[in-house]
Amino acid sequence: MKRSLIVIIFALALMFTLPLLVSANRFNDVDEGKWYSAGIEFCDANGYMDGVAEGRFDRQSDLTRAMFMTILAKVDGVDLTSYEGKSSFKDVKIDGWYTAAIAWAAENDITGGIGDGIFGYKNAITREQMALFFYVYSAYVNQNDTVSDHGIDLSPRADLSSFEDTDHIHSWARNAMEWAVACGLIGGTGENTLSPRGNCTRAEAAVMIRAFVCDILSDCEHEWTKTDCETDGHCNICGIIAGKAYGHDFPAHSCLVMAYCNRCDDIEKPKEHTMVDLTCTVDNHCSVCGYVKEKAQGHKTYPSGGIYKCSVCGQYPSVHYRILQRLHKCTEKQSIALPHESSHEHGRLYYGDFFTGVDKYGYKYTLAIAVSDKYTNFDILYYIMDPDSSKILYNCRIMVQDYNAEAWNFAYKCPFGYLEGGFNRSINSSGNYYRYSNPRYDDLDSAVAAKMAGQDIVFILELFEGYLNNYYSASLSDYGFDTEALFGK
Repeated sequence: MKRSLIVIIFALALMFTLPLLVSANRFNDVDEGKWYSAGIEFCDANGYMDGVAEGRFDRQSDLTRAMFMTILAKVDGVDLTSYEGKSSFKDVKIDGWYTAAIAWAAENDITGGIGDGIFGYKNAITREQMALFFYVYSAYVNQNDTVSDHGIDLSPRADLSSFEDTDHIHSWARNAMEWAVACGLIGGTGENTLSPRGNCTRAEAAVMIRAFVCDILSDCEHEWTKTDCETDGHCNICGIIAGKAYGHDFPAHSCLVMAYCNRCDDIEKPKEHTMVDLTCTVDNHCSVCGYVKEKAQGHKTYPSGGIYKCSVCGQYPSVHYRILQRLHKCTEKQSIALPHESSHEHGRLYYGDFFTGVDKYGYKYTLAIAVSDKYTNFDILYYIMDPDSSKILYNCRIMVQDYNAEAWNFAYKCPFGYLEGGFNRSINSSGNYYRYSNPRYDDLDSAVAAKMAGQDIVFILELFEGYLNNYYSASLSDYGFDTEALFGK
C-alpha cells in the first residue's frame, strides 16, 4: 500500500506528491497554485464539497461536524435514502440537509456524538476529531470492504514527541492522531506545533479529503495528467478525476479581432457584427463592439394637427407632445367640470388623466393632467373640495404651454386669497420661484403667498414627475428642470 512519509508541514508533502495540478479557480476566493488549490479542485470535481455561493468556496471558514459527515457519506458513496428522516441525537432535526448522513454514521458506529445525546452538528470540527473520524471510518471500510479493494493499514504510528503541544491531544484521539500524521493526512501547523484542538478550515479539509481518497482508500501509484481548458485532470492508471476542465478563458474582444485563450494557445475566431437597426435616435451599430455603420440623423418633424410628429418614424419626439397625444385620445366620459366660481373659469370641462391621493395634511386631493388647448397646451390641475358643499377649498392650476417656454403660468387660490403669476425652471425645493405679470392679492400677505405657492408648486410638480415616470419613463428634466435641486434628490 502506498504511504507517505511523516511530514511536519503538510503543504510541502502536497507539493511533492501533486506537482502537476493547477487550480481551475472556479471560485473567486481560491488562488491558483496555492497549497490548498489541488484539494479544493479535487473535492469540487468529485462532488465532495460545493461552494457556499456562486463563485465563492469560503475556504477560510471553519468546517462543521455536519459538513464533514455529509462529505464522508459522499466519499463512501452510500445510498442515504433509507436514512432520511432518522435522528438519534437531540440536536439533529429529522429534515435537515445533514440528517441522513449523520444517521448513517451513527448507525455504523462511525460517530457517537459529543455526549448527552448531542451530536454538535453546528460545532466546528477540530483537527483531532477529523483524525478520529478518518481512523474509525477506515476501520469501517476494512470491515465492510465497500470502497476499497484492499485493506487499509491502521498500524502506522508517528512519533509526535517533536511537537510541543502533544499534551493537548485528548486520550481518545491519541491513536488516531499518530496514525493520521504517519499517513500524511495531518501535518504540523508550525515548526513545533500540531494544534490538535484547533478548528479545521474548509481549505484544510479539502486537502485532507483529497489525500485520504487518493492515498489511503487507493493503493494506486497515480500518474496525474494536467487539467487544462478542455480535458479533466485525471490519473492515467486508475482514472480518478483530479479536476474539471477549466474551459477556455478568452479575453473580451471586439468583432473581427481574434482572441487567444489566457490559459492555452487556442484561438477564438472573429465574430460577425451584431448590428442594431438604424432609427431616428439610434445609430446603426454593432451591439458587441460598438462599430457604427451609419449615424442616427435625429427626428424630422412636421405639424400634424398642431402636434409635431416625426415624418420618418411617426413618433412624437417631445415628451410634451406625447402627453398631448395621449390626452387627445381621452373621451368625454373622462371629463369633469369643476364647480363654477365667478372669479375663475372653473365651470369648463376638462378631460385627460385624473388621480386622487391624500396630502401631508390629510386632505384628499385630485390631480388632473388635462387638455387646455386644442393643439399645444395642457394643464396640471390640483384641487381639494369640501366633501359637504362640493366647493373648491383649494386650487392650483399650472398652465404648461410651449415645451421650450422658460416660465410656466399658474393660478393659485386658497381660502385666504388668490395669487396668479409664474415660475421659471430655477424653482427649487425651498419654495423659491420668480413671479411676474401682475399678481393680485385679497386677504393673503404677499410674502406668505409667495412661500405657500412655491412650496405647493413643488409638491404638485412632484406629483407630475410621478406621472411622467409612470407613463413615459420621462422626467421633469425633459422640460429643463434641475430635478435634483427641485426635489433634493
